[in-house]
Amino acid sequence: MPFNEIKIDRSFVMKADFDKEAAEIARVTIDLGHSLGLKFVAEGVENEETYKWLKSLGCDVCQGFLVGKPASGKEFTSFIV
Repeated sequence: MPFNEIKIDRSFVMKADFDKEAAEIARVTIDLGHSLGLKFVAEGVENEETYKWLKSLGCDVCQGFLVGKPASGKEFTSFIV
């Protein structure tokens, strides 16, 4: 099955500020994805510091509470329409 992006779990992203191994896994995963011509998506981005760090590594897309809170189907539909 073809794919065009890699997503890293929030458990690595949220620990990156105090766990050097988690931060290195995120960095290497971003590099790997880009070397394969893939986009990189990070889950669990909850603060500006984490967002800036991921962007400095070349992260293409961020997901998490910083970007948007969970929404019901009705709320989401009204947002995108």
